[in-house]
Order: sequence, then C-alpha cells, then structure tokens
Amino acid sequence: MKLTLNSFFVAILCLIFTPSFASSNYDSSNPTSEEKVESIIKDYKKEWKEMNRKEKRETRKGLKQLMKDAKNTTSSSPDLLIVLVSFFIPPLGMLAYEDWQFTDRVLISLLLTILLWLPGMIYTMIQIFK
Repeated sequence: MKLTLNSFFVAILCLIFTPSFASSNYDSSNPTSEEKVESIIKDYKKEWKEMNRKEKRETRKGLKQLMKDAKNTTSSSPDLLIVLVSFFIPPLGMLAYEDWQFTDRVLISLLLTILLWLPGMIYTMIQIFK
C-alpha cells in the first residue's frame, strides 16, 4: 500500500513539473492503473537523469513549495463538530483543529482553560476562526 501511494505521489509530481512529458504518456481514462504509474515513473527517472543541475534545482524548489502549500492549506471554515467540541472542551477542540498534534496553541488553550473556562474557549474560537 505504501509503495503504491509513493508511486502515485511520484507520478503526480511528474505530471506537475513536466507537463509536456506527462501529457504524452498519461492515460486519463485509467488513472489508477499500476502499469501506467510504473511506466510514468520509469520514464520520469530517465528524464531526471538527462536534466541538468539547474533544472533539477528548480524542480526541487517547486516540490518544496508544493509540499509547503499542501501543509499550510486549511479549510476556509472549520467543521461544526470541532466548533461544538471547542465550546465545551476548548483544548480538545484545538487539538482536533491542529490535526491531533500537541502544538503551542493547544498548550495555550489548555492553560487558559485551566485558569478559567471562558478565556480558553475564547482563545480557541479566535484561533479556529482566524
């Protein structure tokens, strides 16, 4: 499963960074075909070897920017469930909003909620709707 996801991710990167190459080899009628993905990866590796240093550097920069954008992308409106949980248990709502990672925001929400419930709830709502 992990190999298939990695192969799919590399195939998508091939499509993004080399559109002329990808349009000639990618069959949109069957995008999940493992053989197509494998052939795209093989062709991309061949093309990668033929790239000069500057082209590789630009491709890496584009990939880093793509990963950064994907990481920073959040939905424009928070889920109703997260808002409801944040109203009653602010640290848990903040934890859910932060994709279950214990960050500084979760710690601040927890400390404010321990002091009094209202500051923790207000802080959490501000962070969620920011």
